[in-house]
Amino acid sequence: MYIKHEMLIRCLFSVLEIVKMFKTIVIISLALMAAAAYTEHESYNNRHLSSHHRNAHRELHVHLHVHQEEDHHHSSDHEQCHEAAAEHFAHCEVRPNSLLSDFVHQIHGSIKMSQKGHGPLTMKIGLSGFNVNAESNHDKHGFHIHEFGDLSNGCDSVGEMYHVRDSGYHSHSGDLGDLFHDEYGYVNDTRSFDWISMDHHDGILGRSLVIYQGNHSSHTGALACCIIGRCHGH
Repeated sequence: MYIKHEMLIRCLFSVLEIVKMFKTIVIISLALMAAAAYTEHESYNNRHLSSHHRNAHRELHVHLHVHQEEDHHHSSDHEQCHEAAAEHFAHCEVRPNSLLSDFVHQIHGSIKMSQKGHGPLTMKIGLSGFNVNAESNHDKHGFHIHEFGDLSNGCDSVGEMYHVRDSGYHSHSGDLGDLFHDEYGYVNDTRSFDWISMDHHDGILGRSLVIYQGNHSSHTGALACCIIGRCHGH
């Protein structure tokens, strides 16, 4: 009888051990399942956030790129408008050619220039000192732009006649025609030239203006000259 009770007790303990093991297995399984579910959830969130960040970065990049292009176009348009509206001024103080020995003509005066944007260049010419008795054809004097603003050797160190590469139908772009003085030896004239400019790389600033004996196509010596310089206004 005692032996039967002992066997029954051992069976009960065995059943309890099996139940404990089963509970442990169930708990471990549930824990593993929960961990797997959490890992999958975090992975989904990371993928979603990464995609969201990429899309946000792409949208930001596109926005910045478009904004920069708009700013560039706006700045370029603003510069072009400013350049087109800007007015530039220059001045040339005329003096007799220091190499002349007889000083028959004592030409003095000023030539004032202005140009708005890319429009025509205007010259206001005010000169005196032409000797009206010095020659039979005294009222015509060639008027040229020359390439250098160098008067170290009078009007003979100014180089060749100025030439603009894109001067259209003006094959001799530095030839500005003739000056005509009145019976008292004065020149007061205003002229416009659409093929010369003062505000680009091959403009007339720093070059020279020369007034010749005789007309612009058959002139001889230089009577007077000056250097073209920028100024604030007139």
